[in-house]
Amino acid sequence: MGELDGMTVVVAGAGREIGRAIAEVAAAQGAQVVISSRTKAELDRAEQAIREAGGSVVAVIADATDVESSRSVGRTVQR
Repeated sequence: MGELDGMTVVVAGAGREIGRAIAEVAAAQGAQVVISSRTKAELDRAEQAIREAGGSVVAVIADATDVESSRSVGRTVQR
């Protein structure tokens, strides 16, 4: 499928602009993508776009500037 088959890519700030673009490209290259953003609505739109394009994605609402919030992303990746 792509260069990132079998890999997991974590993208913080994936609800908007550069983060979302990175997540979409990683998913298109075959990665399982874990996306995070502080804003649920933006995160939902990014998740939907990746799924509609055939990508594999898990979305986690998290603030990358907050340690505990960031750990929730890490726990999701470990599952």
